[in-house]
Amino acid sequence: DEHGIKMVDFTLQEEWERSTSIDKEAQTNIVKMPEPDYLMPNAAHERTDIDVTEEMRKHDDDIMDDENF
Repeated sequence: DEHGIKMVDFTLQEEWERSTSIDKEAQTNIVKMPEPDYLMPNAAHERTDIDVTEEMRKHDDDIMDDENF
């Protein structure tokens, strides 16, 4: 009903204003911490669940070398 719509709109507006003000406050307190190398992902390893063939490696390299892919 109309009352429910107004209540939901009011609640959403209040939460939006609260969350954006919290974001602005939090951004002033952010300190960038250096990431240790061991936390950086390394997706270049070969698969271990199958036997990787030279043909498969070439296919993957061709995809990575293609500027349009």
